[in-house]
Formats: sequence, C-alpha cells, structure tokens
Amino acid sequence: MSDGRPVKRSLTLRGHRTSVSLEDVFWRAFRDIAAAEGTTINGLAAEIDAGRG
Repeated sequence: MSDGRPVKRSLTLRGHRTSVSLEDVFWRAFRDIAAAEGTTINGLAAEIDAGRG
C-alpha cells in the first residue's frame, strides 16, 4: 500500500522525456483512463498537455 507520497515517473511529450510526480492513486487512475480511451499513458499526457491554455 502506498504511503501517499508522490511517485515520480518519466513520460515522453512531443519527443522529449519529462518527469511527473503524482500519488500512486492518481497514477492508477491515469493508467485506467488511458486504457479506457484506448491510448497509452504518454498519449493521454500529450492530449492533456495539448489542451492546456
């Protein structure tokens, strides 16, 4: 079980590696959303990044 501390993971956005820190519960939700949408974690992150104002 996670202690609630953020976990840092690497992603690739627009061909560049970057790190994102989220609590484990959010990483699990992120993976679930990506799977439900038929995309990868990198693909979902890129979609979110593209939608930022």
